[in-house]
Amino acid sequence: MRCSIFEIGLGRNGSRSICRAVKLLGLKTRHGFDNKFELRQDAVKKFLSGSYRFNLYNDCDYCGDIPVIHWKTLFENEPNAKFVLPIRPIDSWISSLLHADTSISNKKLEDIFNEGTVNWRHIFRLHCFGTIRYEVDLIKQKYIEHTIEVTNTITDDRLLVLDIFSMKSKVVWQKLCWFLKTDVPDIEFPHVGKGGRA
Repeated sequence: MRCSIFEIGLGRNGSRSICRAVKLLGLKTRHGFDNKFELRQDAVKKFLSGSYRFNLYNDCDYCGDIPVIHWKTLFENEPNAKFVLPIRPIDSWISSLLHADTSISNKKLEDIFNEGTVNWRHIFRLHCFGTIRYEVDLIKQKYIEHTIEVTNTITDDRLLVLDIFSMKSKVVWQKLCWFLKTDVPDIEFPHVGKGGRA
């Protein structure tokens, strides 16, 4: 498996921006799936089973969005892997999450698998939050729990916690480049998304 750096945030934490920055540093990156959230059922079931060896990891050095589903398995089985945990102030995260995806559903996992193609966002929500419907108190608690579990599990030499929303561009670059062992570029850190802040 070629990929050795995995982004394991819960979405809307600047993962696309970090992925763009890593690409500017000369690494080959991947963010999400090529088919825009639609997956075959067998692939999804493989993801949820804890398996992590997928072809999509074979052609990149850095992968964002996807690895959070099985970050524990990656950590336990890939001793040379490194991890990036993007974070942001929690109220800002909640606002961004709800603004970006307002779809509401009461579907359960078995309902999703009966529909043919499987929506990645639904799988992501069910796995990370335990529900497809965004319930603010629940997802806020899950966000806190995820952050605590990741920082308590992954050793400092293998983990970079990065808040690109609260730090100045130069500081973000310094932290990222130190972690990746690359030179710091003399450019603004890229912010991808609506308003340039996603």
